[in-house]
Amino acid sequence: MKTMLILLFSITLWAGWQRSGESVIDPSGKLQWEDDLAAQSRDSVWRDAKKYCASLDLDGFYDWRLPTRDELHALIDAVHAGEVTVKYSAMNAYWTSEINRKMPINAWAVFWGNGHTFDDDKCDEAHVRCVRDR
Repeated sequence: MKTMLILLFSITLWAGWQRSGESVIDPSGKLQWEDDLAAQSRDSVWRDAKKYCASLDLDGFYDWRLPTRDELHALIDAVHAGEVTVKYSAMNAYWTSEINRKMPINAWAVFWGNGHTFDDDKCDEAHVRCVRDR
């Protein structure tokens, strides 16, 4: 019984968020998030944010992209719940990859401080945090 409890405890610890260089990996192991100084300080219009992620070379990977609303919400929720620590964040809006279909000149952003989602003109600036599929 003790061996089984130790094994289950070890699996639980291993299944959490993992730090890898300048990024963090979600518990499912499916997403890897940028966590470098640029994620805290970089403001861009939406088009440039997409270009930045597409050209990002971080931790030896080149296949970064803007996150969806759901992906970004999951990261923010995990941060607020204390499940993961990101070294670099700003209490500002972060771009997502999603365009407002009813108003295509706008794209969706999520406010880091409270997870509020809103659409904003793609020519306005917001922060950028890239993600990649693993």
